[in-house]
Amino acid sequence: MDERRRTAYHEAGHAVMACLVKLLFHKVSIMEDEDSLGRLLTSFPPWFDPDLDADTRTRRMIEKYVICCLAGDVAERMVPGLQSRLEGSDDLHHAVDLASYFAPAEETGPFLDWLTARAERILGVPGASAAITALADHLVEHGEISSRRTRKLLRQAWPSSAAMVAQV
Repeated sequence: MDERRRTAYHEAGHAVMACLVKLLFHKVSIMEDEDSLGRLLTSFPPWFDPDLDADTRTRRMIEKYVICCLAGDVAERMVPGLQSRLEGSDDLHHAVDLASYFAPAEETGPFLDWLTARAERILGVPGASAAITALADHLVEHGEISSRRTRKLLRQAWPSSAAMVAQV
């Protein structure tokens, strides 16, 4: 598998997970730049400030962002023959940084393991793989896709995804 397609699967994993956990994002892209091979362009809600608020809402938001960080690697590992590239990645560094707001250093690893298992369980349900593949194919062909178009493509490729969103 070439690097562009692998990156498309990775970014598709981030985007599908973002849709499932209702995390707002602007677009997903595999347009390479000096910093990365691809990206899911998100922004934190205006109220989000983990330095000031250590409440349940902030913890849930951090969990959503962390699980999305980990979902790219999970999606890659769903493709036969691909190995994890998470160690040393920006996704892992970002996940650890966010997790550190709620998990002391000695608990960060188990917290990330728990969220990785959640990501694997969520993306392992029937239909998720087809949605990731459909989005990856679109990304390979077009390079990027808006959040709105991503959600539409997800509903087309995985009609039962709406029920899945309610369960996540």
